[in-house]
Amino acid sequence: AQNGAMGLQRDSIIQGRIAEHVRFGLFCGIRAAFINTSVFANEMADRFGDEVDMVVSWHQQQNGTFRYSLRTRKAAVDVSTLAQRFGGGGHAVAAGFVVDEMVPLG
Repeated sequence: AQNGAMGLQRDSIIQGRIAEHVRFGLFCGIRAAFINTSVFANEMADRFGDEVDMVVSWHQQQNGTFRYSLRTRKAAVDVSTLAQRFGGGGHAVAAGFVVDEMVPLG
């Protein structure tokens, strides 16, 4: 139990550090928070989901491609349709895609 608590505390600290680097803008015309991270996409959506319509987390992979994760907590936004625009897919509240060049983030 103690190891679990320590892991949760560590995760909370990491999430806080990630959140310090959030930017806000538009993604395909939708209010979004942008976070450069390969981890904690769902947690970032929980953290910023009330402030924006979706959270876009992204990172460059070892092979040079860019992986994007789209998350929302708003029923009015279907992120799977956005991911499909870029050749990806997923569900209404969680989707993603991989592209060769970085997508301009507003």
